[in-house]
Amino acid sequence: MGSVDTSNRTWSESPSWDIPAVEYPKASEAPFPTQQSELKATAEVFLETLNRIFENKDYSRLQHLMNIESSFWRDHLCINDRKFQTLSGAKEVISLIEEGGCAIENITLDREPKAASIDLAGSIKCIQSFIAIRTKIGTGKGLLKLIQDVNDGNRWKIYTIYTGLWELDCFPETSVTGIQRPSHSTPEDLHRDKNWQDYTEEKHKCLDEEPAVLIVGAGHCGMMTATRLGILGVKTLVIDTQKRTGDSWRTRYRHLCLHDGCWMNQMPYLNYPPNWPVYCPKDKMGDFLESYASIMELNIWNSTSVAESTWDDEGKRWTVVLESNRDGKIVKTTFHPRHIIQSTGLNGAPRIPDFHGMDDFEGAIIHSSGFYGATDTYTGKNVIVIGSGNSAHDIAYDICKHGAKVTMVQRGTTFVKTASSNLRDVSSLYNEHTPINDSDITLVSSPIPVAKRFGYDLGAVSVKLDEPTLSGLTKAGFSLPKGPDYPHVLVLGSQRGGGFYVDIGCSQLIAEGNIKVKQGQEIRHFTKNSIVFADGSEVEADEIILATGYTGVRQRTRQIFGDAVADKVDPIWGFDQQGEQRGVWRRSGHPGFWVATGNFWLGRHYSRLLSLQIKAIESGISEL
Repeated sequence: MGSVDTSNRTWSESPSWDIPAVEYPKASEAPFPTQQSELKATAEVFLETLNRIFENKDYSRLQHLMNIESSFWRDHLCINDRKFQTLSGAKEVISLIEEGGCAIENITLDREPKAASIDLAGSIKCIQSFIAIRTKIGTGKGLLKLIQDVNDGNRWKIYTIYTGLWELDCFPETSVTGIQRPSHSTPEDLHRDKNWQDYTEEKHKCLDEEPAVLIVGAGHCGMMTATRLGILGVKTLVIDTQKRTGDSWRTRYRHLCLHDGCWMNQMPYLNYPPNWPVYCPKDKMGDFLESYASIMELNIWNSTSVAESTWDDEGKRWTVVLESNRDGKIVKTTFHPRHIIQSTGLNGAPRIPDFHGMDDFEGAIIHSSGFYGATDTYTGKNVIVIGSGNSAHDIAYDICKHGAKVTMVQRGTTFVKTASSNLRDVSSLYNEHTPINDSDITLVSSPIPVAKRFGYDLGAVSVKLDEPTLSGLTKAGFSLPKGPDYPHVLVLGSQRGGGFYVDIGCSQLIAEGNIKVKQGQEIRHFTKNSIVFADGSEVEADEIILATGYTGVRQRTRQIFGDAVADKVDPIWGFDQQGEQRGVWRRSGHPGFWVATGNFWLGRHYSRLLSLQIKAIESGISEL
């Protein structure tokens, strides 16, 4: 057998809750406001009523303000500064507030409301407005959608409302940014013989004070969080096992490009230049992240790992021993941070299926994580790719273009979407003109039941537009989901971390027969030069590539921090019962331990919330 490591053949993680899509509420036939002044007056009167409830703490009256058929309140740290939650219907909202209290003091319009609709067809009208929230500890931002309740005399009611904490009163971000930015980049008491370079080098060595936060992993999520913590004045150290910042991207397979458009993949505070490509290649992204770390003055220790870590429950701090490889010499450093953030990515170890006869195979067997790019040595080779997600397609495309005879093994169904269709789905939010914070708030404001329903509508449109591609795949024997309810890649990514392919060229090779598909058959066993399937068919192979995914994030937690931490940490990724992302960006189940992972837009939005939680703890506003 080849270089595959079989020590990770088993995998177990608590499955995600399968949140059902909600049906749209009935459309009202009552007249809808046509003038901007009417829209604004309606929204203001509604919020005046809502604010009287907050002022009088008469929360039972919320039942009169939420749509009877279906309504949702998604809250991130405003109602309760320790929780992310999605509440369905007035009864659930009232019950939670009466049990745990409400930190919201008032809500006002943040800008002029507009007429919109909650469905893709535009048949259910709503008044939509960005809102500003005042809480006991700070300010928030959100989005409100009001509809006319057909079950209550067409009165204006909440269909969805999102409230998310944005700044803390004790340290507003605006106090150190924009027109309030510091005059100089070094402190006033810096010794006269030292300049900015000396100052940053000393900061990087953590000679002045120990970090309050240790971030393990210098990918985009780790760097986003470190940047936000730095702006909030929280001393932070980031470590990474890679030799160079950005190598977490550079070391992936040669032809990897981001499948989301550049507008969705911005980093906080530093936009891409105007000529940045829509689909960024991995090495370019690695270089950008390295530049970002320098510009934002992040303290990153490369070639560094956690050797030991223990939590002191009485002192509420960690003891962490780091091992750094400095020019071939291992240097140990001990710190006592109050917080550790694991930001090692969404994946654990490679998931290796335990196929019978794997040891008999005489060719190479590699996991997709060990594939770095095809060369002309693949010409004429028979290669089997097991899997049908993004990595499987990208790898199959690469080796086919280098002359290999490729067979893709697809066990179930795979949702396929063309890159142009995927870009079109989010183009109204992520584009050249819409402020990125507005885009993120709008996207996160949709509770998962609503997002799923809207995603079905988008999916139906995409299937029609992508029909030539999908028809070719079907004729080639590739299995696609059946309608009428087609998933959306953003929901699939949040729920499963995969299960789809955004087509950047492989589908055509499959449709043309250049890449063969073995569909729906279990693998019976390997031979010395082939795979035998349950139907008795046999496919010859010189090499087998396992694009079979990864174990869960908690296995990486166990590997780095041990059983004592991993056993307390909540399940990571997928949805909880309310449709919130499990175990990430919020309290993890173990004190002083946090997990930061996800794609760029999730990292950009939620890194703010994670940083605010930590700053609140460090400032004595909130308990650990």
